[in-house]
Amino acid sequence: MKPSEIFGIVVRTVGLILTLIAFSQICFALLNTVGGGPGYASGYFFGIPGLVVGLWLLRGAKSLVSFAFPEQH
Repeated sequence: MKPSEIFGIVVRTVGLILTLIAFSQICFALLNTVGGGPGYASGYFFGIPGLVVGLWLLRGAKSLVSFAFPEQH
């Protein structure tokens, strides 16, 4: 495997972890809001951008990988 492929696997793994954490934050914030809890608005503020970034990383983040490993001509 080339180093860029290994870096791509690491990026996808970080994306999976970030997506799972953000999804759990959004779920807990939603449950707290529906259940009439004290309000967990920070779960929305950090969960939604984290979910977007996590999904971007999970899809491979081609621009990030190509920035880290530019092609040699």
